[in-house]
This record gives sequence, C-alpha cells and structure tokens, in this order.
Amino acid sequence: MELNKNKEQRTALVTGVSGYMGGYFAQYLSENEFTFVGTYNNHKCSGTYSTVKCDLSKNIDIDGKFEVVIHCAGLQPYSSPYFESGRIPSFNEYKLRNIDAMKNIIEYAKRSGVKKIINISTIGVYGEIRNEIMNEDTPMVNVDDYGATKYAAELLLKESGIEGISLRLPGIIGKGARGIWAASAMEKMMHDEDMHVYSPEFITKNFVWIRDLAKFIVKLIDMNGWKYNELVLGCREGEKVIDIVQYMKEMIGSSSEIIIEEGVRKSFCIQADRAFEMGYETMKPLEIIDSYWKTFVYSRRRVCGQSLQ
Repeated sequence: MELNKNKEQRTALVTGVSGYMGGYFAQYLSENEFTFVGTYNNHKCSGTYSTVKCDLSKNIDIDGKFEVVIHCAGLQPYSSPYFESGRIPSFNEYKLRNIDAMKNIIEYAKRSGVKKIINISTIGVYGEIRNEIMNEDTPMVNVDDYGATKYAAELLLKESGIEGISLRLPGIIGKGARGIWAASAMEKMMHDEDMHVYSPEFITKNFVWIRDLAKFIVKLIDMNGWKYNELVLGCREGEKVIDIVQYMKEMIGSSSEIIIEEGVRKSFCIQADRAFEMGYETMKPLEIIDSYWKTFVYSRRRVCGQSLQ
C-alpha cells in the first residue's frame, strides 16, 4: 500500500459536520491543506470551512469535485434529540438515516466521479460480542436495529463498485464525547460517586482517540489502494481495567469508592491488527485518558465561563 505522493488535489466531502466526529474531522482537514465541503442537516456549524445544508436521506445535489467522501453522518442511539429525551429511535428512523443515506451517497459518488468513500461505522454491527478477543471476523449475534442498519450500509458500500472502507469503531474519545464509558466514569468520580468495576484484571485495548483517528483517515486518503473493506480500531497496547480506573481516580482527585464486581459482565478486547498493518498509530490507553481529561476539564470550564489555567 503506497502513499499518493501528489497531494495537490486533496478534496473531500465530509458529511455530518455539525456532529461530534464530523466537526472534528472537518477542522482537522482544514488544518492539513484540504479543500472540502461539509454537510449538515438541522444544525449549522460555525467552522472556518464551506458548508451546505443537505438531507442525505433524499437526493444529494452538491456542487464540487471531490476525491473522497468521509461519511460521518447517521443516526445512533446517542444522537440528538434522542439522547436528551431518552427516546430510542425506531427501525424506520435508523433505516432512513443509515441505509437510505448510504444509498444516496453512493449514487452521488457515481454521478460525481468520487473515487473513495470512508464510512464511519461501529462495533455495534457485531451485536453481543461473546468472544474475549474481538476482530473483523467476530460473529454477529443478536444485532440491534442500530447495528443492523449500519451493517447494511457497509454492505451497500462494499457492493457499490466504488473503493470503500468501513471503520468499525468503539465509542470515540475526545472533547464533547458522550455515551462512552470514559465520560461516564469521570462524571461519577467528579461527584465522588461509587465506581463499579467489572473484570478488574481484564486487559483492554478498547480506546480510540479522535486525533489518532483523524490522522489515520488522512493516511487512508493519501493511500493508493486499500487492502481491506472493513477495519476495527483499538489501541496497540492494553491496560488492566482496574489500573485505568485507579489512574482516573488519582488524576481527578476523587474520593469515589471503587467496588469490584467480579464475573457480572463478560469483557472483550479489540484486536486491531489489520488497522496497524495499514498504518494506524495510536496512543496508549492511559495517555488517551490523560488527554481526554484535559479536554474534559477545559470544556466544562468554558461552559462555566472560566479559563483554563
């Protein structure tokens, strides 16, 4: 897999730039000499790049010549306004935003001469993960509506005839992340609440730092040919769950009690060998936690009108 040496025509269409990941990727691309347009549906973002309002579940008509589409938009359980209201999306809502949107993106790409599509997917396509080691070949068991529609979108891309890759991700860690274990654990410890830990001695690699992901996406764009159609991502090195929790507690200065719950839940560890083969580089779990805590505190202080010292 060689890198494309000609970077003069680095053009991209990024979907869902009003969202957490799409917004980050858009800002990252703007700092790395890309010409791109970002799409949004309901909430216009305030980035320093061009945006266009577009409902991806309908016909897509966007002016421009793009080398790649980075597809971040879609409906997930933590999407607004579902997350705030606690309402679970219906299957038809998932289908509209995940399957129908992918169909329209593929049709648009074929009409417009787009060469590549990078699809942001989820490890939710596996449903209940019953193996201790999880990789691309892990069996899919009892997949819910969200995972099923994301997998269907992957299949559409794989069979489209366009060069495409789906990144099956755990919860992404970064400023503004929600619905992930790290954010929930930090919130509990900040309020000195009890912290229940399952499988404390289990070694986990299930972390993806958003900046590491953004760097990898740029590497994929510049690569001549992709060996795989789908990748799972996680850390190269692992860390014991109990060591991560204790590190969080010391970092925050919390008086939370750590309560060990042995054997209550079965844990799994992401094995991202294919991604490492394709050049994915990642920080260690504790480095990711440390970086996340800095952005976590910064974002909270900004909300409160305080400056970070």
